[in-house]
Amino acid sequence: MANGETPLVGTAVRSAIATARQHGCGLYFTSTTFAYNHTLTFDGIDAYGDGIGSILQAANVAASAIYLTGNNPQLRHVRITSSQAMQRLSTRDSTGVVVDDTKNFVVDHVTVDKTASVGIFNYGGASGSITWNTVNDTLADGIHNTHGANTTEVAFNTVHNLFPNPNDWACRYYLQRFASLINRSGSHSLANSVT
Repeated sequence: MANGETPLVGTAVRSAIATARQHGCGLYFTSTTFAYNHTLTFDGIDAYGDGIGSILQAANVAASAIYLTGNNPQLRHVRITSSQAMQRLSTRDSTGVVVDDTKNFVVDHVTVDKTASVGIFNYGGASGSITWNTVNDTLADGIHNTHGANTTEVAFNTVHNLFPNPNDWACRYYLQRFASLINRSGSHSLANSVT
C-alpha cells in the first residue's frame, strides 16, 4: 500500500490495475469514491466507470494524475478530482489525465474537476481521441496537446472556469498536426465549448 492511501485504493485498485495489465482485461470502477495519494498508471488497459459517480479523488494535489501509457489505453466514464488544489503547479503529476507518449488512446466522457495543473494533458500521444469530456476549475489549461502530439481527434469537449485565465485549448496553432481539432476558439466548427 502506498504511503497514506486508504486500504481500498492502496491494495485493491493497484492490484486490479496490475491484474488487468497482466491479463489484458478491462478495469471497472463502480459508483463510489476511490481516494489515492500517488499517481495511477493505466498501461495499455481499458479503464471505465459509471460516469460522474465513479470518482477517482486525489488526496495529494501534487500527485493527482491518471497516466495512460502503452498501446491502446482507454479511460471512459469516470470523474477525476483534486478538490484540495489551491495553487497552480506545473508538473505532469499534478494534472488530471496524462496521455504519456502513447498510441491509439481514448479519453472519452471523463470529467476532470479542480486540478492544480492541466485537466487533460496529451504529452506526445498519437492516433487517439479526446472526446465528450468536461474539464472544470483547473488551475492551468483545460486541454493541452504538446511534445509532438499528433493525429488526435479533440472534439465535443466542454471547458469551464479555468483560473487564472490560462488557455482554454492550448496549442491551437498546431492545427495542422491534428486529424481533427474542432474548437470554438479556432477556425473549425463549434463542437467544443468554453465558458
